Amino acid sequence: MKEFRIAVYPGDGIGVEVTEHTVRLLQALQECCGDFTLHLETFPWGGDYYIEHGRTAPEDYLEIL
Repeated sequence: MKEFRIAVYPGDGIGVEVTEHTVRLLQALQECCGDFTLHLETFPWGGDYYIEHGRTAPEDYLEIL
């Protein structure tokens, strides 16, 4: 069985809503097809992160991903 690690980055504005529906769709496909496994990890980066930390993502975001 194939496994996929997916970084979920909702961002800001409409991105949050679109990402929410996309995650539901991916999970439904996984249940329906059953021949792959998804490992979804959400990262809370974007505007709110910037306000709190002064940058949109942590300095080591590439290593995190």
